[in-house]
Amino acid sequence: MQKKRLAGVLVSALLLLALGQSAFAFPDTANDPNAEQIKKLEALGIVKGGNDGSFRPGAALSYAEGLTLIVRGLELTTGDGAAGQAPASNAMNGPASGAWYADALAAAQASGIDLPEEVGFGEAMTREAFAHALFQGIAAKGDYAFIEMWVMIEDEAQIDSAYMNSIQKLILAKIAALDENGAFHPTASITRSEAAGWLFGAVSFVEEVEPIPPLEPEPANSPLQDISFAISEAGAGVNQVVVSATAPHPGYGMRIAGIDFHDDTAVLRVEVTLPDPDRMYPQVITELETVTYVDSDYSIELEALAPAAQSQAGNPGPPDADAAIASSTAAVE
Repeated sequence: MQKKRLAGVLVSALLLLALGQSAFAFPDTANDPNAEQIKKLEALGIVKGGNDGSFRPGAALSYAEGLTLIVRGLELTTGDGAAGQAPASNAMNGPASGAWYADALAAAQASGIDLPEEVGFGEAMTREAFAHALFQGIAAKGDYAFIEMWVMIEDEAQIDSAYMNSIQKLILAKIAALDENGAFHPTASITRSEAAGWLFGAVSFVEEVEPIPPLEPEPANSPLQDISFAISEAGAGVNQVVVSATAPHPGYGMRIAGIDFHDDTAVLRVEVTLPDPDRMYPQVITELETVTYVDSDYSIELEALAPAAQSQAGNPGPPDADAAIASSTAAVE
């Protein structure tokens, strides 16, 4: 699990520093402003050095590298087992199937990360494109609350409007920052150092901030009350089921919308029909009743449904008995 990954890394890093060691450091990041973040990301196995062991913090990050970094850091997955099955032709130029970044591309697409059109995976990723992809990666982890305010950006006019919300949210969350002049430099290539710093901030944010819990759907209120049923023998092997209920006034009706058969149980889906909106009804509790027929081998259960979408006047009456018998008998056979 990603949660609390950083805690163990931070403790290990402190112990190593106390011993005067720097096992996680790259030889070319000692004076980099994101040296500590890079060191911790390396300890997590998120960033790696080149063949010579260097990190090249000032080098531009390619789109393939950027997507891989985000997917690896935020632990994004395809969710459907499609890793490695990236399409041979996709929104960006060049084939992806079989490429070293194919799994990351599949996970990014499955996580809802937008991929710009007509851009090669080997091209340098801009700061605004990385910010947008990173924010979408965060959004894939959960629904997080952000301060509702607008950050003034000196070079705002240069920012792609499709990326503005992502950039604003990253700045508000202190994952990304403006320079000393209040500029973001959206079209400049993002460096490996900057990307690592932002990613570390995103990983920390996801681990430390609890997402907003999903809203529980409110149960649909039915005007029917005291719903019950009575069973009597209607003929050889067939039972009559009389469903009764009360409604607030005589404008409401009730019907059996359908019957679901599960093993030896018949579930009657009871639906209320709505009053005619152009009529007035006395506000008096009204007894409702509807009838259906079910094979006697089945026990009966009721399921009250939400009101019908289309308003209907009065009670349409019970369904056709012969049709009910035919459908229940077919289910038994």
